[in-house]
Amino acid sequence: MDGDGIVHVVFGGMYYMDADTTDETTSYFPGTNGLEYWNQSFGIDSSLTIAYAYDIDESGTIDLEDDIAAYFVNLAGIPSMGSDFYGNFFVTYSAIREDYSTGTQNYRHLYVVHSLDGGLTWNSDDACDLTPDLDFDGYESVFGSLAPDISDHLEIIYQRDFEPGLHVRGDLDPVDLNDIVHLRVAVADLGDCSDIEFEDYVGISDPFSEGDVAIYPNPATNHVDLVIDRAGAHDVKIIDLNGRVLSSWTTVSMVEKVNISHLSSGVYLVEISQAGAHTVIRLAVD
Repeated sequence: MDGDGIVHVVFGGMYYMDADTTDETTSYFPGTNGLEYWNQSFGIDSSLTIAYAYDIDESGTIDLEDDIAAYFVNLAGIPSMGSDFYGNFFVTYSAIREDYSTGTQNYRHLYVVHSLDGGLTWNSDDACDLTPDLDFDGYESVFGSLAPDISDHLEIIYQRDFEPGLHVRGDLDPVDLNDIVHLRVAVADLGDCSDIEFEDYVGISDPFSEGDVAIYPNPATNHVDLVIDRAGAHDVKIIDLNGRVLSSWTTVSMVEKVNISHLSSGVYLVEISQAGAHTVIRLAVD
């Protein structure tokens, strides 16, 4: 409800069908696309489509895997709305991506659209993808919650993990690692999504536990598999016994093959860190 007492509503559009009215079942169509906006000036049974899942490759269709993760929402849903002192509206939502998938299901990214004229028009074709993991295809970003009172920044909480879908219903996926992420986005950056800057907070990392990280084989000669049984991005360094950092990188993979053929025979330290937590494993190279 805005300062003038007008109610504003956003929701993901959905098409349902009741083919047999004598039973208790209905059908829904998860391929429905469109985030809808309504306020009291619209009247009954009317809404404005303000956002959607996008045809990334501009082929004319949204090309998805055969199986759409069962959230029981459409392709662009789970919205959350906020506004600022000037009556500008901001809406986050999760939209499916045709270009990122597990091979069987497509991932959803977190988007934001806004209106600077009280809901009359929206930047529907220029929605900003806020998923910080844009360079990787291994994260699902859903259940965004936008703080309703906005000043200079959007304050957003959302859930991310490695598997589209739910554990408790729908897909009944196995329990997996996940993060609750706090995302801070400057309102001034929304005009140019390609250069948008954001801060990605996953809170204080849990200390590493025994079994969280492993290296196989060890000793090794040419390659090792680095296994990190923890969610999120981790910084990795290979350090010799003199303390020199020989290589470093950031990974979001749970299993990553690392080329060590350039290392001479000897013992090295592999340091894995996330925020203030870190662990070290000794690596022997034959």
